[in-house]
Amino acid sequence: MSARASENEPWSHYHPFVPESKEYQFEIGNMWENESLYWMGFTYGQHLGRCINSESTKCQQYLDYHLGWGRRESITNSIGALSLRWQYVKFPEPFSPSFRVLAGGQKLADGSRDHYHFIYGLGLGFTASLHKNFDMKIEARIGDGSEPWTQVMLSFNLKIDHWVQDFKDKVQKLGEDTWDVSGKIIKGSVEAPSNVIDWLKETDNKR
Repeated sequence: MSARASENEPWSHYHPFVPESKEYQFEIGNMWENESLYWMGFTYGQHLGRCINSESTKCQQYLDYHLGWGRRESITNSIGALSLRWQYVKFPEPFSPSFRVLAGGQKLADGSRDHYHFIYGLGLGFTASLHKNFDMKIEARIGDGSEPWTQVMLSFNLKIDHWVQDFKDKVQKLGEDTWDVSGKIIKGSVEAPSNVIDWLKETDNKR
C-alpha cells in the first residue's frame, strides 16, 4: 500500500514515517529468562538529531528511557534502562527500521530470590506509521545480566504532542466560533431598539 498523508483518508491507510522530537511508546509482549514471562513496558524517547558521524538525514538518533515488568505467577522481573537508538528514515515511506544498544538495572523477585543485577543488550525494531498520531513497532531485544534474556514485543507509539496540539486548536476554534455567534447576538440586540426607534420616527413623520 502506498504512503498517504491526507487527513481526509481512512486511518488504516499508511502515512509517511516522520521522526518526532518526543516519543511515547507502550509495549506488550513476551520476555524469557529461565521462564517465559508476560511483558509490559513504557519507553520515552528524546530526539538527538542526526546519527553521530553521519551527514545523512536518513539516520536519526534517540535517547530512550525504558521501564517495564516481566511477570508470571510468583515471578516478577522489573527492568529500568537507557538506550541509544538509531532510526533509519526513508521519506515518504511508511516503514522505518531501527537498532539500539541498552544498559540498565534489573530486579528479580520470586519465592526464593529478591536481588538486583546490571543488564545490557541490543535491540532491532521495525516501525510502521499507520496514522499521523499513531505508529506501531515490532521489536526484538537480546541481552545478558544474571542470566541471558530475550524480549519480543509490540510497541504503540502515541504522538501525544500532536493530540494536545489538535485539542488546543479545536478549543481555540470553538472559542472563536462562540465569540462570533455571541458577537452577532450582541450586535443584533443593540441594533434592534435603534431600528425600532427609527421606524417609529419615520412613521410619525408620515403622519
